[in-house]
Amino acid sequence: MFSQQSEIPGVLLFYVSAKGDDHTKEINDRLVKLRVNVTLGGLVAAVASEHNYDAFVDAFLKDLAIPHIDQTDESDLLFLT
Repeated sequence: MFSQQSEIPGVLLFYVSAKGDDHTKEINDRLVKLRVNVTLGGLVAAVASEHNYDAFVDAFLKDLAIPHIDQTDESDLLFLT
């Protein structure tokens, strides 16, 4: 994931890339989870490690604080997009 300043003042663009893989049923299971006081890097790393994946978040974004986020009846894949 990396970011880039947009031509529009005050707008920051985020780019996400992924490599296709044979996803197990677990990563597509719908879940309900509550997370508080996490960083974007920590959140992505936690979800990735639950499925034995490696995570990478750009240094600019990895320490972005997320005070509260809900995963409501959605898969981990959908939650991270």
